[in-house]
Amino acid sequence: MRFYLGNKRYKTICLQTVDQSVAQELAIGEWRKILNQLDAGGTVIQKNINKCIDDYIGIIEDQVVTGKTRKHTLLGKKSSMKKLKEFPDDVKFPKDITSDTFQGYLKWRHTQGWSKYHNKNPKPPGDATINKELSDFNRF
Repeated sequence: MRFYLGNKRYKTICLQTVDQSVAQELAIGEWRKILNQLDAGGTVIQKNINKCIDDYIGIIEDQVVTGKTRKHTLLGKKSSMKKLKEFPDDVKFPKDITSDTFQGYLKWRHTQGWSKYHNKNPKPPGDATINKELSDFNRF
């Protein structure tokens, strides 16, 4: 579901249903929440990508505390997300991520995107490592 202000899209929500009547009810409920928020003097501003990544890491840290996720997984996600913050210079908001955003990621990690993170390792990361990072981005 996409929300528009005038002719500009500013929020997209996944309703997680395939039933059209249920989707319409959920969409109307979400639309009313946003209108009430705007009528109360609030604003609907999308978080920037860095804030979203920090929130995502915070959720995983909470899962470590509750025992749903291992600490090793958290450290791996933090490492991947650190690289996500640096790679796409033109991505400011999650809505800016398109299907071709990460096309140059493999080349970037093999050339200039590895020396900053692996000072002691003289070789760039392997394809398996890079694919793991891309799968972390996909889950994010």
